[in-house]
Formats: sequence, structure tokens, C-alpha cells
Amino acid sequence: EFKRVEATLVGYNQAADALYDVRAWWLSLTPQEQGNPENVTLLVKSTEETIRSEHLSWLQDMQDKLAQLYGQEGKGEEQAAPPAKAPAPAPPAAPLPPLSPEAIAADVLSPDMPGLTPSQVGH
Repeated sequence: EFKRVEATLVGYNQAADALYDVRAWWLSLTPQEQGNPENVTLLVKSTEETIRSEHLSWLQDMQDKLAQLYGQEGKGEEQAAPPAKAPAPAPPAAPLPPLSPEAIAADVLSPDMPGLTPSQVGH
């Protein structure tokens, strides 16, 4: 169990480092570079990929734990069978609308991220 905690912490630290690197890159850009839609897209894609990767790792860990749990319960019972894998999450009912650069910038910017205002994005 300790090894699992250690591996989990390593994964969390790697994700945190990757997000820190993305933030450091973003803050190193000039306001004009931050307003470039290609840079905004790269910011969003890099952040989403890091979070998606960590989420998939967490999901795999939960699936492994469920399989182990069902495997232990089924040892004494002839009819109990572990599930092949956890059910996949339901897809969204409808695709999300695309976000404008202004909406993305409003979500990305915070008081501790100086240099660009939402009105400057895309101009």
C-alpha cells in the first residue's frame, strides 16, 4: 500500500510541475504574445493534456482497486465475478460551444497573473 501512495504522490508532483512549467511559460510571454490566439491555444491544450493525463492515471488506479476488491470478494463465492473494467463515463449530452479568446483569457487570468487583460486578447 505504501508503494501505491508513493507512486500517487510522484504522479501528482509531476502534474504539478508540468502545470507550473506551463504557467511560467505563459508569464514569460509579452502581453502581445499572450494575445496571440496560437499561444492561447497552446496554453489551453498543454493545461488540458496535463490534467487529462493525471485523470487517466487516477481512473486506472481506481479500476485496479475495484478489480482487486471484486477479486478478493469472489474468492469465497463461486458466482461472484469481477467486472472487466469500470463503466466509462457518459459522454456529454451535446458538444460544448467553442470559446472565444476573450472567454478563455477571462478563465486563465487571475490577480496573480499580471500583464494581460481580457480586453487585450485577440487584439
